[in-house]
Amino acid sequence: MLHAINVNLYSTYTILISLIVFSIKANGQPANNFKDLLYEKNLGKTFTTKIGKDILQRTYLGKIQTKSGGTKYFVIKEFYRVKAAIVYHGHSRLIFCNSNKKYFAQYRVDMPDQLPYKFKQNVFHFNYKDNGISTKSKFKIYDTLPEFICLRPKNFCYQIEH
Repeated sequence: MLHAINVNLYSTYTILISLIVFSIKANGQPANNFKDLLYEKNLGKTFTTKIGKDILQRTYLGKIQTKSGGTKYFVIKEFYRVKAAIVYHGHSRLIFCNSNKKYFAQYRVDMPDQLPYKFKQNVFHFNYKDNGISTKSKFKIYDTLPEFICLRPKNFCYQIEH
């Protein structure tokens, strides 16, 4: 009899954990699947997905090229907002996929306006606004991603996450 109870509890817990994991994948952080986005025809386009009042915006910025002209990374900027209890939470990421279009790394920044507004020839262009004053800055990425990116003028620094 005790064995039957343990099996039933195990089954119940397995189902409960599966539902929680599915719920997080469906409603939490977006999946790191970007293959459908990483095409030349999508360059600079923002794709928006809404589920209820939750929102996901992804923009394909372009490729980081090696000195020999090959593709080292594909670059995406992303903002998503999800509701947790009664409060909305926004998340902003600068995402890098390898040459096989698989997720490689990311930098999480605090606000969507800290994401680059433009990317050209391995150079990210940022526009920081504070008290009505706009400051533009550039950041170049070479063959390897740096451990930190620091955004001017206040030098907000963000660490790479693999």
